[in-house]
Amino acid sequence: MYEEMNVAQLRTEARDMFGPGSWIASARREVLVDALRRGEKPDLDETPGLEPDEEKGAELDNVLPAVIAAAIAEYLPEKKSAVDEVKVREMIAEEIAKQRPAKLEIKKPDGEMIVTDRQHELFPVLLQWANLRLNVWLHGPAGSGKTMAARKAAEGLGLQFRHTSLCEQTTKSELAGRLDANSKYQRTGFRECYESGGVFLLDEIDRGRGNTLSWLNAAIENGDCEFPDGPIKRHEDFILIACANTSGTGANRLYNDAKQLGAATLDRFVFIYWGYDEGFERHLAGNDEWVDRVIELRRSADRLGVRHVISPRASIVGARAIANGIKKKHVEEALVFKGLKEETVKKIKAGA
Repeated sequence: MYEEMNVAQLRTEARDMFGPGSWIASARREVLVDALRRGEKPDLDETPGLEPDEEKGAELDNVLPAVIAAAIAEYLPEKKSAVDEVKVREMIAEEIAKQRPAKLEIKKPDGEMIVTDRQHELFPVLLQWANLRLNVWLHGPAGSGKTMAARKAAEGLGLQFRHTSLCEQTTKSELAGRLDANSKYQRTGFRECYESGGVFLLDEIDRGRGNTLSWLNAAIENGDCEFPDGPIKRHEDFILIACANTSGTGANRLYNDAKQLGAATLDRFVFIYWGYDEGFERHLAGNDEWVDRVIELRRSADRLGVRHVISPRASIVGARAIANGIKKKHVEEALVFKGLKEETVKKIKAGA
């Protein structure tokens, strides 16, 4: 799984597993893959330096901030000559994000053009995989817009959208349906999409029961499936999108109730890491000053290794609350810090 990720995704996985660390930003691909496989930090004395990302244009993302930082340092007073490369990197990313168009045009293989409002930066990738009628697994931190993306993908492809969330109590019948006391079949959203075509979203798939997922494996792998009222052929326009905070490999420091799923399930999906798109976050919130504050606090918490999520929901809901007259200090308390200890809050604020 890690071999399929680009360097940026590997670094995000490493931060989730080990917490913030300067070695993550500079480690080569093979070092990151090895550390994630073993679940152990590398020997920092032997960690190699920066490696350009293999993604198109990503070499600038890795190298340009260091070059700019070095160039600026030459013109600063001696006592202030240290330039934070991480800050430069963040500034570049923010400025690039602001230049993205408000409308998105995506050309399908058949030549048809899909026009939608601004979406997550990886939305075109999701739409391309979904257009191939493949099962897609979106994994990423809470509040990154995975559910919204699945719904928008259905709209873009002109298909119906149905969804459900999985948990330890979710049974096969909630997907397959059941026969009632009068032997009448009770349909489900999954059945509707499977039989008639559509995008079905399985949210929190990494919380699901093994026997439920075993039935699902057969349904999405084969051209037909056995339902309580008999065998049903899979529609050619049926698409399954799964969303999770993890990649199905088990719990981590933030999402400790996630389960490790079997390889048989994971092998049936195309994986896309769905991280925070700060430009899209800013677009949805519509309050740059407030979003700047949320992002600063998020990065500070990450650098400190605080086990806490400050998601784009804090930006989007917070902007609406501020517009309705709620004071920023109350919005921060309610949406950003959410019950953190006072000393932790002070540290995050000081580091912002």
